[in-house]
Amino acid sequence: MKLTPLKSVRKFCLDCCGESQRAVRLCPTEGCPIHRFRMSKGRIKLRDIRLKCLNCSGQSTKDVKTCSFDGVLDDLCSLYPYRMGRRPKVIESGTLLAKKGIARSLKTSKKEKKCLFTKQQHN
Repeated sequence: MKLTPLKSVRKFCLDCCGESQRAVRLCPTEGCPIHRFRMSKGRIKLRDIRLKCLNCSGQSTKDVKTCSFDGVLDDLCSLYPYRMGRRPKVIESGTLLAKKGIARSLKTSKKEKKCLFTKQQHN
């Protein structure tokens, strides 16, 4: 089941507080970038999740990118899909890229396709 960013934050907070809803509600860690969203209220920005991931990794963007809490070794962080500050589906589908005109640069041009086609014919 894929979680929304807000539900991911709620699950992360529950995991952090030992699955206790009361402990999440009374959480004293106000310096946490996702503290104000712990009760699944408000409109979270993905950069807040990114900041939390940076805090977790010791401010290392490289460690955030190569985070090992992806669920492969039973350690699953609910924030993992959003650790880069982007929605994973948008990146995969290319919808946002197409809107910004970036997808055009990723596509092969007609001239490149023709070159590839002629190379295949000669082999």
